[in-house]
Amino acid sequence: MDISCPAKDNKDAIVEGYKVLGAKTAAYLHKGKDWESFYDIALTRFQDIIDFEIEMSHIYVPKREMQDPTATYHKMQLKEFGAMFPMVNISLFMQEIFGEVIPLTEEVIVYTPSFFPKLTHLLQNTPEKLIVDYFMWQMLQPFLTYVSAPFENLYREFQEIFSGTPDLPPRWQRCVSRTDSAFGFATGAMFVETILPQNIKEAAVEMIEEVKSAFIGTLPENEWMDDTTREKARQKAEAIVDRVGHPEWIEDPRALDNYYSEAEIDPHQFFNNYINMRTFTLNILLQERGKPANSSKWDMTPAAVNAYYNPSHNQIVFPSGIFQRPFYNTQMPM
Repeated sequence: MDISCPAKDNKDAIVEGYKVLGAKTAAYLHKGKDWESFYDIALTRFQDIIDFEIEMSHIYVPKREMQDPTATYHKMQLKEFGAMFPMVNISLFMQEIFGEVIPLTEEVIVYTPSFFPKLTHLLQNTPEKLIVDYFMWQMLQPFLTYVSAPFENLYREFQEIFSGTPDLPPRWQRCVSRTDSAFGFATGAMFVETILPQNIKEAAVEMIEEVKSAFIGTLPENEWMDDTTREKARQKAEAIVDRVGHPEWIEDPRALDNYYSEAEIDPHQFFNNYINMRTFTLNILLQERGKPANSSKWDMTPAAVNAYYNPSHNQIVFPSGIFQRPFYNTQMPM
């Protein structure tokens, strides 16, 4: 939760609500039904966490400086990165994450190298107890709506202050959302099979090609481009890869079974299922280390109501979920 975001009208109420959320969570975990006996202590310690988060916000690289891909592309060896952040044994850290020794000569991309010396200075001047409290809170936050009702109610109360939403969605909606989040390609396969007619995909592909053609057609009129830039723009537009609907492999039940073969699910262990699926997803990401970039990978699942452009692969991706009202209708003019 980033309370250092641009001010809202009720920012003071949000900060206070955030403090109550953290303090009550700590008190509930520490004392259970006798939580009130620890609450005042927890409030004080959580105020320290808030102050630390605000200090951290002061050393963040401004978002406007993160917009330029070339300005955030800093390739270096792990040992160079480790020298920026000496408080962390980078070799041990990487070994703990990947389960193997990672050579310190391996190259990585560091988006904000200026941040880490500042972070080192901040941590060196922060009590160790506060750092532990901060990391414990960061670890606990994602699980608040996956445990018992008292914690879920705390989260709901804070969300009402933060976003004005008085209640969480009905349980059936949360169950559907969490199932889709965990098994997005499986639920996406069901969505595509039962909801999305083939003619919609064909019409969408035709529309995309017309938009690209129109873009290329306007290039000669762009006086702010020189001829070299205009030609490069034309080549890039023609090279754009369209991904519409869903990855074809999800139509094969055996491929879906294979993809989720390492996912451990117990119908009676809701919380453990969440942990297992987070581990499953993380392991998929970790296995990509050292491999060529997979240009056929989809970053969104088929039922997502969204779309995106991937600049690294020069792809535009329209998942099946966006091709429905009110976002899209083949009978409506563009």
